[in-house]
Amino acid sequence: MNQWIQAHLEKKPYRKPISEKEKQTLLLRQSGRCACCGKEITIHDHYDHIIPWDLVGDELPGNVQMLCASCNQEKNSKVYFTLQRLVVAPLPLNFAG
Repeated sequence: MNQWIQAHLEKKPYRKPISEKEKQTLLLRQSGRCACCGKEITIHDHYDHIIPWDLVGDELPGNVQMLCASCNQEKNSKVYFTLQRLVVAPLPLNFAG
């Protein structure tokens, strides 16, 4: 969690360009499969930040994966709100829920 907070504080206002070589390396590491569902994908599929770029930028090492279109869309709708609560507006330590 400390790495997430540090990355959020150091986040640059622009995205780092992604080279075809970086995508190819990541795709090879994932054996040509979507990181979520395992469907076969190509270099033209989605290069994705595991923890959304809006929250930590490119400053969190290893925070990337390749996803198929359907997993990318599903992930975006579910994860963003949860992580925003954790990183941007965490619950107080004495929360008695």
